[in-house]
This record gives sequence, structure tokens and C-alpha cells, in this order.
Amino acid sequence: TMLCAVVRNMISNRARVQSGREKIMSAITPDLAADLVSRQIDPAEDSFYGAWADELLLTTLQQLKTDYLKQGRVDNFRVFYGKVLEGLSNVEIAKCLNIKVTDVENHYKRVRRQFSDRLRVVVEGNVRKYGCHENFDDEVELEWQALGDYLKA
Repeated sequence: TMLCAVVRNMISNRARVQSGREKIMSAITPDLAADLVSRQIDPAEDSFYGAWADELLLTTLQQLKTDYLKQGRVDNFRVFYGKVLEGLSNVEIAKCLNIKVTDVENHYKRVRRQFSDRLRVVVEGNVRKYGCHENFDDEVELEWQALGDYLKA
């Protein structure tokens, strides 16, 4: 009976402490979020963020290139590279690679989608590694938006 009473008191105490912690966290979470937003640095002005984004893009691009080389689909990657990094038009790329313009469009769409998907996976991995696990989806979305804003700027 005494052992049962002790265990019951311990369980009750843990539940009470946990309930108190949850009340405190729910009360201060909006304040913390507002403070975080007010302190947030513009990613376009943050040189560390710029270096991180450049490295992220470069490694993802290298992985994509390696995969396409292994598959023997080099033209797909060349189309993406020519369009994004060289700024060539579809007609110019088609002439250089001796392929149809519609093939250029299809290759570009496919590689762009794969690049975007891989980039998103890397961003999710970084958030998983360095972010808060409670708001994982929200943090991934914020980081994805920040990266997009940085790239547009």
C-alpha cells in the first residue's frame, strides 16, 4: 500500500510539473516568436547566409550533375546548366546540342523539378539537424521561403 501511494504521488507530481511547464511555454511562446521576428536579419544582407546558400546550391548541383553523368543523360544537365547559369535561350541550346527545342523544354522542366526537390530535401535535413522539432513543417517552410527570397534578391 505504501509503495502504491509513493508511485501514485510521483506520477501525480510529474503530471503537475508537466502541466505547469506547458502553461508557461504557451504563455511565452508568442513573445518568443515576436522577438525572433523582430531580431531576424534580412538574408540578403547576411554574408554567412549567402555563403551557406551558395554552398547549398553548389553541392546540390554537383550531386545532380554526377547522377546525370552516371545515367548517361548529359544533355539533360547541359540544358539546365545552359539555361540557368549561362542564360541561353531554348533555341540556342537546341542548336548547340543538336536536339529539338521541345526536347530542351522537357529536359529543363525535368531537371529543374529534380533540382528543386533535392534542394528541398537538403533544406529539410538542415532544419532537422539545427531546428526545433516541434514546429518542423513551419520551420522548413520558413527556411524554404527565406532561401527563395535570397535567390530572387
